[in-house]
Amino acid sequence: MVRIPGTSFVMGAGELEARGRDDLEQQAVEVQEFYLDATTVTNEQMRLFRKESSYRTDAEKFGWSFVLELHATAVAKARSNQTVKEAPHWLVVHGAWWRYPGGPGSSVQHRWHYPAVHVSFHDAKAYCKWAGKRLPTETEWEAAARRPHASLTSPSQPYPWGAEPPT
Repeated sequence: MVRIPGTSFVMGAGELEARGRDDLEQQAVEVQEFYLDATTVTNEQMRLFRKESSYRTDAEKFGWSFVLELHATAVAKARSNQTVKEAPHWLVVHGAWWRYPGGPGSSVQHRWHYPAVHVSFHDAKAYCKWAGKRLPTETEWEAAARRPHASLTSPSQPYPWGAEPPT
């Protein structure tokens, strides 16, 4: 785990930035020191969690998950006829869960060090409980993501990586 030192910084959307319904106005916030894993949870870690706890992810219980069309298997694409209205590149794929990330015909067999996917908030909380950890708060996450640029004196940027919009 990595120690993230406490800091004060400006968090939230500025007056000139497009704000979503869940975005807060800019405000000064303070974060105490905390620890955060240096990487995301890998498929290997997820396998150990599953083996030791018998936990079933939400995607496993539901029997499906969303898969980016670019990563869906040919079988998954052929079987899927549902998408997200505003994001048609996301397919509803039956049989997609962390062990079969692209749906039927895919595998994590040679991807044990890749990040685990198809993990819900509930799954992440269960993993943290098992691992003796916790999820970071939104403020902690933003402080870590904006490091080393997060401060009260540096100019606010709309994204953790700066002012360039995502592509």
